[in-house]
Amino acid sequence: MVDKYPEYVSKTVLGQADNKDICRYDFNPAQSQNSNDICKILYCSGTHGAERPNIIVGFRFFKDLCENWESSELLKDLRFNVHFTVVPIVNPYGFVTGTRKNENGVDINRNFTNGWKAVDDENSLYYSGPSPASEISTQLIEKICNEERFDFGLDHHIFDYFSTSEKMGYFVNSTERPLDVSVGNMLSVWINKKLLKSNSNIADSSKSYFYTINQGDCGGYLFGAFKNGMLFESMIDWGDSKYGTSETAQKLNVEVLGAIFETAKNEYRMQNNK
Repeated sequence: MVDKYPEYVSKTVLGQADNKDICRYDFNPAQSQNSNDICKILYCSGTHGAERPNIIVGFRFFKDLCENWESSELLKDLRFNVHFTVVPIVNPYGFVTGTRKNENGVDINRNFTNGWKAVDDENSLYYSGPSPASEISTQLIEKICNEERFDFGLDHHIFDYFSTSEKMGYFVNSTERPLDVSVGNMLSVWINKKLLKSNSNIADSSKSYFYTINQGDCGGYLFGAFKNGMLFESMIDWGDSKYGTSETAQKLNVEVLGAIFETAKNEYRMQNNK
């Protein structure tokens, strides 16, 4: 995308962890527009390296944004009214090795400063590191959040199989930020009504397959570094061929991602411009 659309997409190397680049990609609308009218969204994925499907979902969304925006009113709106900053692989060591934690055995998603809690067991999947922001990946993301203005931030993770959980995904919001809670609830209702009930493969369309978790503190989570934003967990697969294929699951997740960004653009920009 950088090579094909250089006027729209740019790449910057933020730094290295375990001798692997951590990169950001900026999708910048036409410079002729007033920068104050542009919504700025930070999107992160690959915080847990083994969670690769969400990275693919993000790639597919931004590829659509580059190549198919003329065929979609939603994509057209996002294409010209949102500046996206994307860090697709926060944990490059984990991505390469297929592991949750980084090269130091730290769960990056427990290492952020806001709400950091010590975990003594270094073998724990949730080991939060020796101190807040001890890891390079954490430091780089916190630097972006501290130095730049973003209207909204999203940290994307993957959820388990639908057939075993009967859930397609969820949002984690901080109760310290009431707007996050209301937007998460709004999105859950929208997704359930507009997407899930129209899918004939789901036996019980009256259930809520997307939901929100309102968290008292951010527990060192990456989304706690955002001024506004949330953690989003999406379904990795249907888990059973009678419900659908992994391809249909990915397409659903790409559509949900677009709905999140459009809702964030409208709600957070409105709030920030009051």
